[in-house]
Amino acid sequence: MAPQTVLLDPPVPPQENECCGNGCDDCVWTVYYAALQVYQAKLAKQQAQQESKKTDAD
Repeated sequence: MAPQTVLLDPPVPPQENECCGNGCDDCVWTVYYAALQVYQAKLAKQQAQQESKKTDAD
């Protein structure tokens, strides 16, 4: 049985009123962009694995 592809949910950007604009170390935008990088890396890995499976099947 082949493993199923897990659908990844992208991180949700903060709302306008969630950032105080004071340059906090743990700013909601910093957290969001870090989560976005992780999401993009996982998505790229998943896509590469799918392409590899397609190539193997051909």
